Amino acid sequence: MLEGEWNDWTLLSSLHANDDEVGQFGDAEMDAADSSLVAVLCANDVLPRFSYRARFGADYDADSYAAGVEAAYLNMLAVPFRSVTRGVLAQLLAARMLVYGLRGHCFLVCEGRGLIMYPHDDTGFGIIAFGPAPDKEGALDFLADAGRLVGFQSVIAR
Repeated sequence: MLEGEWNDWTLLSSLHANDDEVGQFGDAEMDAADSSLVAVLCANDVLPRFSYRARFGADYDADSYAAGVEAAYLNMLAVPFRSVTRGVLAQLLAARMLVYGLRGHCFLVCEGRGLIMYPHDDTGFGIIAFGPAPDKEGALDFLADAGRLVGFQSVIAR
């Protein structure tokens, strides 16, 4: 579904890597893979990275810490698909689901189709339909395609 209208889609994202957590899950192989993937995404300018401790301090109960984290989650950047390769976008979506230490939100938006798609924290995608005539068939096609990926299963509730 995304292929034919690639330029009509926008990545709306506040995803960021918390350097205090990325590569710290506890499994050496997974930590190395996560760190490598985050480096690729940062090099392609689709993922900022910073240390929560350095930016917000170490007093996790402080109002200023909570306000800083909330501001990071709300700092949404709009990136037209035409400025991102398909491979980098796929890596970003997979990282959102799999990498320990990624924080924030990530949405794929197509106003013309009235659809917003987003990766869940662990596995899978959600879709929000909006506007007067959302493309429900396109949404179902996207979920069916996602269900064909290794390790994914589409569950469509009506």
